[in-house]
Amino acid sequence: MVAILAAIVVPQLTSAAEEARLSSLKMNLWRFRNQLEVYHEQHGAYPTLANFAYQLTLVSNANGATAAVGTPEYPLGPYFTRISVNPFASTNTVSNGVIGASAWY
Repeated sequence: MVAILAAIVVPQLTSAAEEARLSSLKMNLWRFRNQLEVYHEQHGAYPTLANFAYQLTLVSNANGATAAVGTPEYPLGPYFTRISVNPFASTNTVSNGVIGASAWY
């Protein structure tokens, strides 16, 4: 009897968890796209890959130079308080390398 109940409930829980991760991923991607467009509008370019996390989580000037939040003469940003964790990769790394080597590409 317990095995039958488990056979019914476990797939539903797995499906719900997968749907929650997918929903979280979609929301994170929407936020990335939105904030990248704001950054581009304010700086005239997208953040560089080498400085991606700094340029999005710190304040910056029009040239893209970054400083700690609250630093005078750095009026732009921050765009995120932190880079979101990819719910499927369980990390927040960013790269343009081989798929699977990083959380975000």
